Amino acid sequence: MPPRRAEDAAVKRIAAPGCRLPSRLPVGEILTDITQKDWRLGPRLGCGGFGDIYL
Repeated sequence: MPPRRAEDAAVKRIAAPGCRLPSRLPVGEILTDITQKDWRLGPRLGCGGFGDIYL
């Protein structure tokens, strides 16, 4: 049997006790930073201890 690839495994998001996880942002969402520059979100690349990484 071939080894499982990381993309095939479902990853369950788990928060620390007493904390809630934020909802994921939709692809194409427009965000504006403090200098009034607009950014459009691409697909989510991954997640870690400090949040999600979007393209």
